[in-house]
Amino acid sequence: MIRFLFLAVCSLLAPRAVLAQSARVLTLDRALDIARQHAPELREAAAATSAARARIGSARAPLLPQITGSASYARGTYNSPLAGQPKSDFDTRDSFAAGLRATQLIYDFGQAWYLKEAAKDNARAQELSERATEQQIDYDVRIAFLTAGGNRALVDVARATLSNQLRHMQQIQGFVEVGTRPPLELAQSRTDVANARLALLRAENNYLSAKAELSRAMGTPESTDFEVSADLTPPEDSEAANLDELVRLGEKQRPEFQAFDAQLSAQHSTTRSIKGQYGPSLNALGSVDTNGYRLSSMAVNLSAGVSLTWPIYQGGITNSRVAEANAVTAQLQAQLETLRQDLRVAVTQATLAIRAAQESLVAADELVQLAKERVALAEGRYQTGVGNTIELGDAELALRDAQTQRVTAEYDLASARALLHRTLGRK
Repeated sequence: MIRFLFLAVCSLLAPRAVLAQSARVLTLDRALDIARQHAPELREAAAATSAARARIGSARAPLLPQITGSASYARGTYNSPLAGQPKSDFDTRDSFAAGLRATQLIYDFGQAWYLKEAAKDNARAQELSERATEQQIDYDVRIAFLTAGGNRALVDVARATLSNQLRHMQQIQGFVEVGTRPPLELAQSRTDVANARLALLRAENNYLSAKAELSRAMGTPESTDFEVSADLTPPEDSEAANLDELVRLGEKQRPEFQAFDAQLSAQHSTTRSIKGQYGPSLNALGSVDTNGYRLSSMAVNLSAGVSLTWPIYQGGITNSRVAEANAVTAQLQAQLETLRQDLRVAVTQATLAIRAAQESLVAADELVQLAKERVALAEGRYQTGVGNTIELGDAELALRDAQTQRVTAEYDLASARALLHRTLGRK
């Protein structure tokens, strides 16, 4: 019965091993490439950038000549009073008219010019925001990849634990059959095998769930037919630098800071444009008109001139708009300061997490080595009849826990480095 159970469990594990070998292996670089091609957030950011660039043309239009063409046809009565001989009848006739009118802004105290400059700065800010979105997608994929990789490693730990428990159960079965061990130890071993199988199922479910999260991060939620590689985030070049240096580096490299600078520049131009409404606007005018009662005999008229428009009083709307623009500038400056403070906190958390994970990894390596030695001693004691299954099971459990801690520390270190990578604004 025990041999049959052993073979049955092995047969269940074998297809998984074959599947793991046959499924495509997804590397971190490949996952990042897929995300850059398929993540809908990147398409959304790119569309927003295209819209911002198009608004530059809209803002530039008032600075260029404005030409309007018109044509009309009408039929009606054309009664007109003559001196002492008023005449009214219902005779109708055709009337044709066509014309071109052109205006060119000469000067408006910078209203149109600064609006165009603001549109250019806003487009630049959106381009930088698109870069920030790309970096955030990269970070999300890295974390999802590392989470999946950590769960894959835990599956390997659980599978190795089950394999060891099966091997121990086979040994105990032999001892029980020859009468050197009581049947109670076989029952304990069966319990250990059942627990190991449950642990493996949980680990596999966690791995599948993590792969689903990774697929979503890559923008391909319909596919999880892959196995993640054991890629880990390499050490950051400056992860050992002091906090102030890392903060300065982050402010220099993060596109969010550059985007705020562009937004502040755009808001400055917007404010200057609004203030231009305090002054007049000067435009050049020109027109060509032709009209008549018959198309064969049309009269042409030309005109040219200038137009000065000065909004002397509009209920204080310009004052209110200037005040609003100044308030928006203050809001952007406060948001920039908040971003600086958040950067310092994020850098602090990332560097502390790196150091903690490095120390945990060293400790975990030592624990794994000690646990392996404990298992070897327990196996030796059991085979010589000195030990028992409880001692052996405790040693196996300690080894599994130590290996789990090592996997956790290893991937915590990689995740902390990924966080520092994102915090510093690196691609």
